[in-house]
Amino acid sequence: MSTTTKGISIEVHFDPLDPGPKEEDDIKVIVSGPRFFRASSIALKLTADQAQDLAEKLIKAAEKSRSVPRAGGKGSIEDYF
Repeated sequence: MSTTTKGISIEVHFDPLDPGPKEEDDIKVIVSGPRFFRASSIALKLTADQAQDLAEKLIKAAEKSRSVPRAGGKGSIEDYF
């Protein structure tokens, strides 16, 4: 899965044949965008539990964000970049 917004790309991959330091951290999140990093991208290796925790926190943050009134409408990530 991948998404790109105004030069920022987020990719999520599952590859059981490419584990990180721990055998179970086989989920890779790659964020690339020259605005934020000296390198062109940064990669995180996550376990299934870490990925689930991150997903739940992102969903909760999105729900809270949607409940905040916005002057110009609902707003989106593009409004901040």
